Amino acid sequence: MRFLDIFSRREKLNIEQHARIDEYGYRWIDTEFFGFGDLSQAKDNTALSFPSAEEYLKLHGEEYPWRELWLEHGTVLPSPSRKQCLKISRANGHVSGNCYNNALQVALGIEGKIVLPASPREIRYGEGMAVHPTGAYLHAWLVVDGEIYDPTWPDAYRATYFGMTFDPKWMLDFAEDIGRVSLLQNWSYAEARLTSILGIQREPA
Repeated sequence: MRFLDIFSRREKLNIEQHARIDEYGYRWIDTEFFGFGDLSQAKDNTALSFPSAEEYLKLHGEEYPWRELWLEHGTVLPSPSRKQCLKISRANGHVSGNCYNNALQVALGIEGKIVLPASPREIRYGEGMAVHPTGAYLHAWLVVDGEIYDPTWPDAYRATYFGMTFDPKWMLDFAEDIGRVSLLQNWSYAEARLTSILGIQREPA
């Protein structure tokens, strides 16, 4: 799959010579030369090739013990708009690094820099796989009335998302119980709780 339409015609820097080819033959932007913030300069004819988040998890997610559960219960989520990402960036709402804390804090209203829609009907904490031109990542975001808000990636409109969403207060209870945020990174603690709320019956070993 080629994602050539994610780069605007006005972007001037040719990063094709710095593309990184991984063990599966996919071509990604090499973050040794270009970080997330530099991608606004990427040229539209850069030859990149990589799958969507759902496809990547299906094809290469064998190492993740939660993969089958996510593929069964997860959904493809629409990428945020470029306009929305720009609005968040201008508000200085993006915090690089810990996507799990970033997403949960915004979902709970602890982090107030990102302005969410007035009187949203529903705010959910999301977690799963996200594929960005720089690579495939375990990632977290929030979903507001069906639309992704990503407080970590300033160019989230370039990414594809696949995951599950949860009530932020339920996620907070989980994080407080184990002292860490993230279901996927703490699967030994998360599995029993998720199978319980999803009503999954596990066969005895």
